[in-house]
Amino acid sequence: EKFLKIKPEIKIIVVVPSDNLKKQWLLQIVKAGLHNNTTVETVHTLVKREHTCNILILDEVHMYASDVFITVFEKITSNFLLGLTGTLKRLDGLESRILEYMPVIDTITLEEAVANGWVSQYVQYKLEIEVDLTEYKEYSAKFLHHFAFFGHNFKLAMACLKDIRIRTMFAAKLKNK
Repeated sequence: EKFLKIKPEIKIIVVVPSDNLKKQWLLQIVKAGLHNNTTVETVHTLVKREHTCNILILDEVHMYASDVFITVFEKITSNFLLGLTGTLKRLDGLESRILEYMPVIDTITLEEAVANGWVSQYVQYKLEIEVDLTEYKEYSAKFLHHFAFFGHNFKLAMACLKDIRIRTMFAAKLKNK
């Protein structure tokens, strides 16, 4: 809003990972009266072709390390880039891919976010439960073993499995193991 007061002609693109987030953003943008300057789209829609804007906002930026989402940095040209996330740290350590395109310039504490109304008030409960992860670990190991065949490249795995004959053959092999 502050930026638009200074430069009312700018174009803003907000990129989100899901339709749910798109709806939430659109609601807030309409409420704020920013709908004439702001486009909100999902990553999967925007990476299909080139775009140009003044300000690019990437919501849930921790997800943009994936092979599909990372292309947003090549498909959208902008003067300013803002990435938003609750935590940039990823279990697979691929946050470094995101940091190649955009460094962290500010970190906000949860207390500050709550105080400013950027996140809802919440109550934290500690639940102590025992979980048997044996089956989960077994399936994870099988998945990683098979995924390694594709060099951990999801696009390649999906391309190889497009053909129904290949999928059926692959499923039969897995069933026999």
